[in-house]
Amino acid sequence: MTFRPRTFWYYMRSFFRRTWTLDDYPIDVTFHPNGTAAPDESGSWVPPYTAGTPGMFLVGLGVTADAARADLREKFEKRRKEKPLPRPGTSEPIEIAASDRIEAFGALLDEFIERVLQSEWVFLSDESTLYDFPDPDVKRRIMLLYGIDPDRLPDQRIVTVLDAIAAR
Repeated sequence: MTFRPRTFWYYMRSFFRRTWTLDDYPIDVTFHPNGTAAPDESGSWVPPYTAGTPGMFLVGLGVTADAARADLREKFEKRRKEKPLPRPGTSEPIEIAASDRIEAFGALLDEFIERVLQSEWVFLSDESTLYDFPDPDVKRRIMLLYGIDPDRLPDQRIVTVLDAIAAR
């Protein structure tokens, strides 16, 4: 229940400032007891601390609460240069990436989803990557079915993989 009054306070306070800094936004720091100080052998990492701004999709990661806040501050400054910030205490709209390129693959995309991702349906955008699918056998299936090594491609985006398959 304390979240709403605090968020409202930041919202009201924002009308008395012309430009907003990270200090003008509510920040939530969370401790994850199963977090690790470094990535494990598979490369995945759950940091012990995360810092985020409710309503704005920014999250800072760190091994300490201060490190998570510092990472959040860095991401906030980068975000501020890219596009306008939402008013403190409000939520920014969700933006969905374009999917024009990936939808152009038609039947090949359907086959890829069924045989490689082994799913009946999944939402993919032009920015979706193999990293979005934690199954360790996805790359192996691409190699076996299509003879393409995803690790030799310029990036791990699914569009790039499908381009390589279509060019073969």
